[in-house]
Amino acid sequence: MPNYQCAAWKVFVVGLTCSRYRVMRLSGSRNPAGIVVTDPTIVDSIAVALSKPTNYAVNSNGFAWAVGTCGTGMELSAAGTMCTCTNGYILRYYDIYVNWGGIDGITCSAPSQSITVSFE
Repeated sequence: MPNYQCAAWKVFVVGLTCSRYRVMRLSGSRNPAGIVVTDPTIVDSIAVALSKPTNYAVNSNGFAWAVGTCGTGMELSAAGTMCTCTNGYILRYYDIYVNWGGIDGITCSAPSQSITVSFE
């Protein structure tokens, strides 16, 4: 992830201070609708894990969500695994390598794409 993207991500996660999020969406250019978590307790817990950063794992809406350490950075995964090249929905941030994740497909050496994490 280039430095400017790391800086933007840091600003984003530091801003996750609301304790009343209702929905988290992980989407991107390969799946603009993305996948969602709709349990407010789980959404808030993911927001806290991203902002601290700390490890967190839970099953919700048919996906195994996890936040945790991967290599030199952190990862947000809905693929049921951490720090592996599993196909699915994964964002690895601050990773200095090419395995920054992917949406609805390969997550290591993935093709160029946008990845969006949003909280409502």
